Amino acid sequence: MSPREGGDTFYGWANINIDTATDGGTVTITEWAYNNTPNGSILVGQTEDEEVATTPEPSSSLALLAFGAAGVYRWRKNRKSKTVQEKQTT
Repeated sequence: MSPREGGDTFYGWANINIDTATDGGTVTITEWAYNNTPNGSILVGQTEDEEVATTPEPSSSLALLAFGAAGVYRWRKNRKSKTVQEKQTT
């Protein structure tokens, strides 16, 4: 996650649970944190003020975002396919 404010980037992380058992599914954010220092880095799982030596590369953040988007696309496609199959059998 990297929301922008006034040209600065603020990096953060979130722990997200996706429940497909309910109709339409639910998404719940169970934990999150961000670094309130502009362009400052944060490690996944980091919740306290610690010195972090590395800054995430924008290309790696973009790759992770693309990977997550592909996973959500595949999940929705599979879910839609199952719904169509269930309607055809009834």
